[in-house]
This record gives sequence, C-alpha cells and structure tokens, in this order.
Amino acid sequence: MNIIFLYIIFLLFMIILFLKTKNYKKELWFSLEKKQHPFRFCYGTALFFSDFFLSVLKKLFPNHSFSNPKLKNKLDKLYVGKDIEKQLCLFQAKKFSYSLLIFSIIIFLGFLYSCSVQLQKHTSISTLNRSNEDQTYSMEVTLENKETQLVDVLVESQKYDFEASFNLFETYREEIVSAMLDKNTGIESIQYPLNFISEIGEEGLTITWDVENENLIDYSGKIYTENIESEGAATTVTAHLSLGEYEASLTIPLVLVP
Repeated sequence: MNIIFLYIIFLLFMIILFLKTKNYKKELWFSLEKKQHPFRFCYGTALFFSDFFLSVLKKLFPNHSFSNPKLKNKLDKLYVGKDIEKQLCLFQAKKFSYSLLIFSIIIFLGFLYSCSVQLQKHTSISTLNRSNEDQTYSMEVTLENKETQLVDVLVESQKYDFEASFNLFETYREEIVSAMLDKNTGIESIQYPLNFISEIGEEGLTITWDVENENLIDYSGKIYTENIESEGAATTVTAHLSLGEYEASLTIPLVLVP
C-alpha cells in the first residue's frame, strides 16, 4: 500500500478523533488559563486517550493498581485545598496533549517528505543541459507496471533575447582581446602573430574578423614587420560577434612595433 495513503489515513483519523473528543470532560479544563495551559484545546482528546488506555489496562490487568501515590502526594502539596483528582486528570491531560501534538507533527512531516519523494520519482526530466544546437537524449523510463522503455527527448537549443545577448557580448569582451593578443603583452606593443579565434564560450558565440590594413596584418593574424616603421604603426582590427539573430562589433586599436 502506498505510504502516502497510510499517512493520509493517520491524519484523517487524528482530525476526526479530535473533532469527536475535543469537548470530552470539558468542565475540567474549559476555564483554565491559556498561559499555564497553552494546549488546553487538546485536553479533551488527551483525557479521552488517558481514560481509554487506563480502561484497557484495567481489563488486561484487573488485579493491578494503577494509582500513583507519589504523584498524588506531590500534587497534594502543590495544590493545597484543591481537588486532587481533578489536578491529577489535568496533569495527565497535559502530558497526553504534548504526546499527541508531537505525534501529529511527526505524521505531518512524514507525509510531506513522502509527497516530496514521490514527486521526484514521477518527474520525468529534472534538468538537461542546453547547448547552442538542438540535441536528442535517450532515457530509460520505468512505468508503473515496472516495464522499462527507451524514450528519446528533444532538448532545443538555448534561445537568447537582446538583453541576454548584449550581456554575453560584454562578458566576453576582455576574453576576446586577451585570446587575440596570444603571446603579445598588450595592444600597444604588438610583435607576434595575432590569434583570430572563431568562437568563444559555451553559448555558441561566433566571431569573424576584419583588418584595417592588410599590409600590416593579414587575416591569419600574421604581422608584416617589414612594413612597420621604426617608430611603430597604428592600426585596428574589428571582431564581429554573432549570437543567433543578434550581432555586435568590437573595434580594437593596435600599435605594431618592429
């Protein structure tokens, strides 16, 4: 039997029992102060349980005395001049009310935990990584009749809006410049070939390049040092970034040194 169904039965049983017994021996506890008896609303059910278990014990052990002289003596000293039998009933009610509340909380938490576990079991897909291309995953699925089937799940490529694309362009700006420099120490002291990367990141960001002066730099990134004057030469390269339908350009000023 499903564990959740058992928890529901227990919870319904506790609710029905409370509704049926909430006014049990009401004359004993109705006028009690809430500060001293914060759970007095459970005293009716607690007294019902106390009397029920006591009656069962007396039937099972008819020759045994279930009175507690020590407890009566303590209550007699504590409540001088008051009805000790009533105080004894209230003492039992307070103990049973704590037990009932703790038991109810445990049952309720168990119910929530079981629901959470069942929800996870019945979730067909939790997370599948998206990429810049559509991908198909093959997954084994176990049905309620224990039959296992192989199911293909199509995960579409990640879609980016304008704001997300712009943020990605800004995020990779420095990385693009750093990758382009390769062995060079900075954009103002270009001595070695440039690295014109064609893509960057896991999001599928593609890059194409334009060079301002092919006499100084060709499209492979090679530097023509023979065309550089002794004081150096200024030029630019432009990276055209593309992500889906969105594009942006990044112009990088360079100083070539012989």
